[in-house]
Amino acid sequence: MPRRNAQSPVVVTTAPKSPAAQRKQRERQYMIMMGIRMVCFLLIFAVPGFWKLVMIGLAVVLPGIAVILANAVDRRRQNTAALREPSDSPELTSGVVLEADEDYGGDHRQSTPHQGQGGTP
Repeated sequence: MPRRNAQSPVVVTTAPKSPAAQRKQRERQYMIMMGIRMVCFLLIFAVPGFWKLVMIGLAVVLPGIAVILANAVDRRRQNTAALREPSDSPELTSGVVLEADEDYGGDHRQSTPHQGQGGTP
């Protein structure tokens, strides 16, 4: 049996990440992309010819991509119906429906049966 790393989180729910956790992840992605952009700026002075154009292109394009990804909130909803398993527990059944007295008074005794319910009016 493989051993789990003590640092790896254990997921016990199908709930999405909290907004704070999503924001932290997006901030981390943004900072990484801006770091790559800074490296591209520095490499402009170190690489020759064609690679210089590639570094300039990346330095120009990366901020737009970083902003789009930083603003992308995960709006997906999980299909909870697919996660449900049929249970063996008993289900509630419908009970007998009682009709109210016509006068809606406090008398809860059995009144005379209505027509169609057997008996004479």
